Amino acid sequence: MKKSKNKFKLTICIPTYNRAKYLNNCLNSILLAKSLSSIKFEICISDNNSKENILPIINFYKKKNLKINYKKNIKNFGYGVNFYKVVKMAKGDFIWVIGNDDLLY
Repeated sequence: MKKSKNKFKLTICIPTYNRAKYLNNCLNSILLAKSLSSIKFEICISDNNSKENILPIINFYKKKNLKINYKKNIKNFGYGVNFYKVVKMAKGDFIWVIGNDDLLY
């Protein structure tokens, strides 16, 4: 089997816009799932210029050792462009796109 050149096996991509409460729940579920897995993963979040301040949530989970790559768009580009932007941020061998209101079990 060929060794991966990427640092991460999986990238969890989350396109987001507002709904900070749901994003917090989503990231918390990822944090809990992390303790049950040995997969090296990163989280990429593309914020479509939310009016809600989600940066404190991002920073909280970064302090909990989640590898989060966060970018905020200069304007709301719509779902399609935001989806493309978050996938483009990924560095993992595999990409999993989830909504900011999804939970991992």
